[in-house]
Amino acid sequence: VSGCITQLYFSGSLACTECYLLAAMSYDRYLAICKPLHYSTLMNTRFCFQLAAGSWLNGCLVTAIFVLFLSQLIFCGPNEIDHFYCDSIPLMELSCSDTHLVILLDFILVSVFTLPPFLLTLTSYVCIIATIL
Repeated sequence: VSGCITQLYFSGSLACTECYLLAAMSYDRYLAICKPLHYSTLMNTRFCFQLAAGSWLNGCLVTAIFVLFLSQLIFCGPNEIDHFYCDSIPLMELSCSDTHLVILLDFILVSVFTLPPFLLTLTSYVCIIATIL
C-alpha cells in the first residue's frame, strides 16, 4: 500500500503541476498576442519564475494534502491491487474504514485547484481567438 501511495503522490503532483504550467503558458501566449507592446514588461524573468514556482508548489501541496488523508485510512484486508497503475479509487476500495471524508476532500481539491487553471486557459484562448478574428 505504501508503494501505491508513493506512486499516487508523484503522478498526482506532476499532473497538477502540468495543469498550472499549461495555464501559465496560455497566459504567456495571451500576453504575446493580445498585448505585444507590454509583453516584455509584464512577462519578465521574475514573473516567469513565480509562475513556474507557484505551479510546482501547488502541484506538490495539493497532492500532499490528499495523500496525507489517504494514508490515514486503515487497510485490514488483502492489500494487493490488480492494476499496473495505482489509482485512488481502487486504493480506497481496499480500506475497511470510512472513506467519505477522503472522497469529499478529493472532490473539493480537484474543484478548487483544477477549475481556475482551466478557466484561465479557456479565457486566454478565447481572447486570443477574438484578437485574431
